[in-house]
Amino acid sequence: WGVAPTEYLMQQRLRLVTQELRQTTDKLELVARRTGFAGANYLCRAFRKQVGVSPAVFRARPWLLGP
Repeated sequence: WGVAPTEYLMQQRLRLVTQELRQTTDKLELVARRTGFAGANYLCRAFRKQVGVSPAVFRARPWLLGP
């Protein structure tokens, strides 16, 4: 508990993003649209804030853990 609804939704979306990054080679714009983000730029900012690296770095380094 103790998580605001918007924060919870962001966490769930980012969890989906990490799955997409691991399982597909789709462009970030497509991943963003499928996971509820307005675009790749917003996805990248939110992902870096939560995970600490960009989606490209996360995709390139399979040993990194997601949110």
